[in-house]
Amino acid sequence: MKSYMKNVVVALMALLITRVVIAVQPYIILEDERKRDIKRKVEVILPERVTKQELKEIAEAIHQPGFERTFIGYRLTEDYVVNPSIGYWATTNFVPNLDITIFGSTKEENQALNSIHIQGKNGEIIGVWRLNYGSLEHKFVFRKAGDSMIAERIYSAGTKSQEKLTSETFGTQTRYYLECCKERGEYYVINDKGDLMDKSHDIIPSEEHYMEIQRNAFDAFTRLTQKLEATIKH
Repeated sequence: MKSYMKNVVVALMALLITRVVIAVQPYIILEDERKRDIKRKVEVILPERVTKQELKEIAEAIHQPGFERTFIGYRLTEDYVVNPSIGYWATTNFVPNLDITIFGSTKEENQALNSIHIQGKNGEIIGVWRLNYGSLEHKFVFRKAGDSMIAERIYSAGTKSQEKLTSETFGTQTRYYLECCKERGEYYVINDKGDLMDKSHDIIPSEEHYMEIQRNAFDAFTRLTQKLEATIKH
């Protein structure tokens, strides 16, 4: 608890300084761990995707001299509100020179994927969800195909892949299995909100839910900022 509070204090101090002094994209420092002069590890949340140049500016604003290496990882608000432990969207590491890596989809790739409309005859589409596996962000579609079903993955460039899909009913629950993974006992369930859940109960938001999260990302970012500020005050 003491360690957590220390991280929050450091995060709020950095956030307040950033707001007043530095004219870069907004960000929140969620954690700031320091090991003497050897290493500094910083976790950052962004309200939206930014350009590589903007990442460089944020990294330089966060970076402090006196550490051999500084590792800065960035999560997007739209991912964080669904799964706080999701991997980094990007990193900017000083080892010692600045190295910038974007693992996830860029703003342009994300917009291209948003613009792809899933078409199907009445009753053919079971559901559409948004999966984010780093740079392989895609739309995940369950579709009826005659007497069978397929799972379709659609990427920002318009490329697609398909896999056979089967289902079984357990009480009131319908479990969907990809052909590759049924033997391993892996399955998906559609919850009451229309989101997809895997066996580990990780949430994969529906297309509609994802777009709502993205539209409200700045509001969620503001609430997270306020939550950190309230933690400091108490």
